[in-house]
Amino acid sequence: TDNGLTASASVVVKEKEILPESIKLSSGSIQMEVGERTALIARVMPENATTVLTWSTTNPTVATVADGEVTATGDGECVVTARTQNGLEASCNISVTKPVVLPQSIALSVNSLELEEGERHTVTAKINPSDAVYTLTWASSDNNVATVLNGTVYGVSAGECTVTAMTDNGLTASVSVVVKAKEILPESIKL
Repeated sequence: TDNGLTASASVVVKEKEILPESIKLSSGSIQMEVGERTALIARVMPENATTVLTWSTTNPTVATVADGEVTATGDGECVVTARTQNGLEASCNISVTKPVVLPQSIALSVNSLELEEGERHTVTAKINPSDAVYTLTWASSDNNVATVLNGTVYGVSAGECTVTAMTDNGLTASVSVVVKAKEILPESIKL
């Protein structure tokens, strides 16, 4: 300039921010067991969009979420949602169940049993852990000697057999059964 003054300016050109136009999660529903973890992936379009995601859950006692990593914390259902900075949302229904606890051991109330023909005795099974989920099947090695129904052993005729209780995951416990002939006393004796 004529008066010796100069001016300068810095110009920074920023790229225009491209906002997300759509969001979709890798799954719409997930079934999990307590303690499990799984990753949800958010697909944002267009691919070159500047994306800031906020993850949330409707019930943190069922499942928590951090950066798409879902952790099952308790039995129940909830919805996990990913939200973009411009308000677009995608959700996933989460269903969490407790893991099935299988029996680890089985023991019977008696190891051996002596019955007379026609007599019955109930044998009980103790399953550990106490919160195990199971079905118990009872069987006799010889139904001509003794039968069993839901743990009640019925003496049929003189002999020996084994009564076995088996869980549906294959654990067994047995009781030895001896059935004695019923003693029949004479009603009268003639001399």
